[in-house]
Amino acid sequence: MEGVGGGVVLVACGTAHTAALTKNGELYTWGKHDDGRLGLNATEDQTTPKKVTTLERYFIEHVVCGVYDTAALSSGER
Repeated sequence: MEGVGGGVVLVACGTAHTAALTKNGELYTWGKHDDGRLGLNATEDQTTPKKVTTLERYFIEHVVCGVYDTAALSSGER
């Protein structure tokens, strides 16, 4: 994912999904999409990183993944 959003600065892993945070505060997720844990407008599992567009207006500072969830911390709107 080099070059995407200024490069990846943080990766968080859940049991069956992963999230990556870029230097530009963008969030990407992939893996099993059960229960909406990826935050994407899709219902199927994702094998490649997809940008979480529902959070585009926010600068994401940190992300963590649990067994069935993902949490993102924002410093506010861009």
